[in-house]
Amino acid sequence: MAATLARRHATSEAAKLRAQPVPSTPADRKAHGKRLRDAVPHFAHAAWRAHAGRADPLSILRAADATRQKHLVPLRYGRMLHSPFTFYRGSAGVMAADLARTPAMGIHVQACGDAHLMNFGGFATPERRLIFDINDLDETLPAPWEWDVKRLVASFVLAARSNGLSDRHGRDAAVACAASYRRAMRDFAAMDVLDVWYARMDDSDFLAMMPKDRKAVLSKRIAKAKSHSGSELVFPKLAEMDGQDPHIHDMPPTIFHPDAATAAGNLALIREALPKYRETLAEDLRVLFDRYHLVDAAVKVVGIGSVGTLCMILLMMSEAGHPLFLQVKEANARAQGFEWAQKIQAAADRERTTMLADADEQSTITRGEGEAEADKVVAEAYDRDPDFFKLYRMLQAYRQSLAQTSSTIVLSPGSEFLRLFEAGPNPSPAPWR
Repeated sequence: MAATLARRHATSEAAKLRAQPVPSTPADRKAHGKRLRDAVPHFAHAAWRAHAGRADPLSILRAADATRQKHLVPLRYGRMLHSPFTFYRGSAGVMAADLARTPAMGIHVQACGDAHLMNFGGFATPERRLIFDINDLDETLPAPWEWDVKRLVASFVLAARSNGLSDRHGRDAAVACAASYRRAMRDFAAMDVLDVWYARMDDSDFLAMMPKDRKAVLSKRIAKAKSHSGSELVFPKLAEMDGQDPHIHDMPPTIFHPDAATAAGNLALIREALPKYRETLAEDLRVLFDRYHLVDAAVKVVGIGSVGTLCMILLMMSEAGHPLFLQVKEANARAQGFEWAQKIQAAADRERTTMLADADEQSTITRGEGEAEADKVVAEAYDRDPDFFKLYRMLQAYRQSLAQTSSTIVLSPGSEFLRLFEAGPNPSPAPWR
């Protein structure tokens, strides 16, 4: 999961630095990344506490209900109440509001927006190749890369609890997830851009990671999935014949046809949207798409976070009578994504945080006009002793983290912070200006 998320981020068209252009060579990017990590070190992400002006989570959820179908809102909350993990799955907006206050390097990607572990799975590509990837992108928006990683990692902890596992097992899974993302991103950084673009995790890669006692069962399921096309496999389950015409079978409350007036409005919306969807397809897929015509459409209640938004399944048929099902989902980014982006900007303005990066020497975070004179002194210190400047930045970050009474910082014996206190030859410092 983490590796596929890393590939999405690595190939994102929105990947950019807020403060300056992306360095061109791999060596420059690596050096720049280290400077950004010094400015926003790992431990800066460890501590979190609710700030004084934090919005009420229930208010955030109720605000999202305003754009949902009212009769489905109780179903949404019923699914969320099942466990802390199901609540987590249905409350991406709450976490986004909290993440808007957390440290970020300033590198934005086209984020999934809801990258919990249940939003990953296997599906077939147009070439009938079975791959493992993100399967829910209706909340995608440009955002800091850290957001997706934190949401994915946290989902493992909650999923472990929901399955009766200990917090130790949940922590191990979270650490393994973060490490997988880190390794995958490091590997992608060393690859040619075209190789990264074509990188995929297919069924053979997925099987290679499975325990031996699970491989046989999973291999049979994969073989069965490959032996049928998706629409032909589900057609007997989802559709039935009404005379000579097929239509989608109602299975309330998850699949149903709304009242006549609503259904007519939905169909009008679909007929207006399909030509626009067609324009997004490649030329060869347009030819294929044109061989099918719309027969029926029904509301489908999916997942947890999407419950109440307009989600539908479309039944299309070819001239030879073969089915094709398409899923239509209302993009939550329209209702929530821009609000989240505004929260990011508002949080940045309130914190008066500006990332200042220099491609050759330094990057640091300056907070508030009152620190301008102190930064000038530190800049002079950097010219005299770079290690002192690095130590100063680390001490500033420690001070901010330890200001929270519940914070604990654990340093490994090989940490960069302790290395700065090791005795050893020190070159003559540059004279003070």
